[in-house]
Amino acid sequence: MYRVGLRYYENMDDYTNAIKIASDCEAYLKSKPHLIQRVRLGEMNLHKLYGSLHLRDYENGTSFATNCMTLFNPGTLNWLIFLEYYFLLCLHTKNYIKAKEVFNQVIGHSSFKLYPAQSKEKWKIFESFLNYAIPSSVPGSKKFNVAKFINEVPIFSKDKAGYNLSIIISQIILLINLKDFSKILDKAEPLKQYASRYIKKEKNPRSYYFIKMLLVMVNYDFDSKKTAQIANKFFIKLKESHLGLQSELETLEVIPYDVLWPEIISKLEASEKS
Repeated sequence: MYRVGLRYYENMDDYTNAIKIASDCEAYLKSKPHLIQRVRLGEMNLHKLYGSLHLRDYENGTSFATNCMTLFNPGTLNWLIFLEYYFLLCLHTKNYIKAKEVFNQVIGHSSFKLYPAQSKEKWKIFESFLNYAIPSSVPGSKKFNVAKFINEVPIFSKDKAGYNLSIIISQIILLINLKDFSKILDKAEPLKQYASRYIKKEKNPRSYYFIKMLLVMVNYDFDSKKTAQIANKFFIKLKESHLGLQSELETLEVIPYDVLWPEIISKLEASEKS
C-alpha cells in the first residue's frame, strides 16, 4: 500500500506527500518489529532523499542521506544510488564543497573500478559539473583535464536517449569558465542537431527552453545584456516547467538550468569587464 502511494505521488510530482508516505511507512515498520529489515528502511529513506532532491531541501535531505549511510553497505548498488541523489542535491542547493566530499567518497571507494562503464562515465560527467562549480584553479581542487573532456566522445554519446545533452552543456559552461568563446561556437551546431532530433517542447520543456537560451547567447556573440534581455522570455517559461530528473528523453540536470543561467550571465558580464 505504501509503495503504491509513493509511486502515485512521485508520478504526480508531489514530493512533499511522497516523503510523508515514506515516513509513515517507516513508522509502521518500526511499530512491527517482526517486519523491520534494513533494506526496507533503506528503501523508504532513499525515497525521502529523492523527494528532497526535487524539493531542493538540503537540510532534510542531509538527514535522510545520513540514515542511508547506516542502512546500505558501502560499495553496493543502493549505496551508489543514494550517494548520487545526495551529490545532486548538494549541487542543486549550491553546497559545492559537500558535493566534492560526496564525489571523492564514491570514486575513492575500492568498488568504483568494478562498476559498469556507463556508471563510471556518469560520474565523469558529474565531475565536469563539479569542476565548473569548483574550478581546478581553486586551491585544494583535484586536477581535471578540461581539454580532454571537451574533446573526447564519452560512452553516453552512443545512447541518444542518454546523457548527450548533459555532456554538451557541461562542455559549454566549462568553456565559459575559460572564456574560450570561439570553441563554444563549435558546440552550437551539435546542440542544434541534438535538439531538433531528441528534445521536444511538450516532453522536455526545460531542456527545450534552456537550449533556446544558449543559442541566443551564441547568436548575440556572448553579449551579456542582449543575451539576458532576449532570452528572458525563455527563462520565464523554463522556471514555470517542473524539474525533470531522468525520464526517457529528458536529460539529467546535474546543476539545474535555472541555477546555471544567472551564473552564465554573470560570467559573461565579468568577461566583458576583464
